[in-house]
Amino acid sequence: MENENVDYAEMYRQMVRAAESAIRILVEAQRKCEEMYIRAGTPAPPIDLNEHRKEH
Repeated sequence: MENENVDYAEMYRQMVRAAESAIRILVEAQRKCEEMYIRAGTPAPPIDLNEHRKEH
């Protein structure tokens, strides 16, 4: 049963705006991390991303 009171176009626009905002946040975080890495000038030690799984 379709609800005529629902503005599906607005729901879609809101989801697209939220997705675009999330992408911008992630891109900005990546840019900042890359700048930090470049400023440090020395390679960072490797990080074991699975290390936290070993503890559990």
